Amino acid sequence: MDDLLALSTALLLAHLLTDFVFQPRRMVEAKLARNLRSGWLYLHAVTAGLLAWSLSGLLAGQWTAHELLWVTALTHLLIDAGKIALQKRFKPERETALFFGDQLLHLLVIAGLVIWFAGPEAIQNLWTELPLQDAAVLLLAVIFLLQPCSIIMQKLLALFPSIFNGEPGKLPDELPLAGQWIGYAERLLILIFVLIGQFTAIGFLVAAKSILRFGSEQKQGPKSEYVLLGTLFSFTIALIAALTVRAILPV
Repeated sequence: MDDLLALSTALLLAHLLTDFVFQPRRMVEAKLARNLRSGWLYLHAVTAGLLAWSLSGLLAGQWTAHELLWVTALTHLLIDAGKIALQKRFKPERETALFFGDQLLHLLVIAGLVIWFAGPEAIQNLWTELPLQDAAVLLLAVIFLLQPCSIIMQKLLALFPSIFNGEPGKLPDELPLAGQWIGYAERLLILIFVLIGQFTAIGFLVAAKSILRFGSEQKQGPKSEYVLLGTLFSFTIALIAALTVRAILPV
């Protein structure tokens, strides 16, 4: 893995940790309530900058690139503040579009930083390998397939009218825990199966989940379709992530 991939992995890992792992619900609620008057917003931005700089130093040797810290922190602050301002102006139905727009802007900033610091020469040596950085790519995939992937699926499913109790966006009480952990397990299994080349096992996983889930829901009509939609989203995202890691790593 070369400098380009190392820096990309570091910045993406920093982003996932900042936006999904190290951002509890109380922080999100406080930011939404007070926006630029919330100390949580500034703490969140500083965390993004510190993680971007420290991980870039560890994985890509960019310890002297202090611009990674303040550029990441400042852009994170501005993007998040803009998203919160728009959330207060638009209807809840627009939340999914705002979420993906917010993530796209963060990714564009990361892409710009990678091009700035890695340079065109790094792009020519994309497939040079270093074990520590390979491990970081795998860690990046695992973190993405857990909480970030669950949140992405929630945003995607929010695009469809809820069939539970006639209330938009409301799911049964048992799903946030059970369904979420089932999703964690299936996505990690898909990652493992793809990395070891056992694509047949993925078919058995799909069949097993279909039997277990739809056996108890075959009389519930639209709910079964909702579960099927969530399953397909989960499997699709996991397969794309796993195949990307397989293409990068010397598996």
